[in-house]
Amino acid sequence: MALSAGGAWLRLTDGDWRRPGLGVLLTILASALGVVAAAVKARASAILMVFSPRPVRAIAIVSLIAGLLAMLLGCVIASGAARDDRLWRNVIGEAAIGGGLSLGLAGFFTLFWAFGLDYLGERIEDRAGEEW
Repeated sequence: MALSAGGAWLRLTDGDWRRPGLGVLLTILASALGVVAAAVKARASAILMVFSPRPVRAIAIVSLIAGLLAMLLGCVIASGAARDDRLWRNVIGEAAIGGGLSLGLAGFFTLFWAFGLDYLGERIEDRAGEEW
């Protein structure tokens, strides 16, 4: 979130908004790190799922919903900043979008990786056991 906010601040305080600079690079780096962090969290959750699947599923669902709500709130804040032309609103909105992206992807990856692949594996085992 800090990289995303820093990128937004640098992008908005730079005089020429048409020329990509360090702010755009920080925003892209923040998005890439958010995706990597979500994948790492999903892998850790898949390991924890072996011991207690119910809490892992609940945390993944809460993470997905909280991430979507944070992104939505960030969009609302950033759109209000476009009308008011206030720097701090846009920075907070973009930070919420970046953090919500990471949080929502972590929940989605956990649900897909931990539970989707298990379901797929069970279906393949059921099909392999049937006689043709």
